[in-house]
Amino acid sequence: MLWKVAYYLLYPLFKIFFRLEIKGRENLPEGGALLVSNHKSYLDPIVLGLATKRPVSFMAKFELFQYPLFSALIKALYAFPVKRGEIDRRALREAIRRVKEGFLIGIF
Repeated sequence: MLWKVAYYLLYPLFKIFFRLEIKGRENLPEGGALLVSNHKSYLDPIVLGLATKRPVSFMAKFELFQYPLFSALIKALYAFPVKRGEIDRRALREAIRRVKEGFLIGIF
């Protein structure tokens, strides 16, 4: 529910203020898939989420989950933590589980 509200609020704003233009959305597969992108801005997850028209479950750095309010927000938007600089098997298992459930997994 939160994802839909965010999508319908943010899409027009990004279209107007950032001239968001999306091409190739029809090429996204049905069901689960990995979306891999470069990451240059804090706006990147928002833009990638708006481009898909489907919820994206982002693999986000563990440190973002240290702030209770922000953690609650990104968890409600399907994000899950990954520890950087090591092999995080728990995060990999979570990503595989979500892909099997049909989620798009966003990785930067």
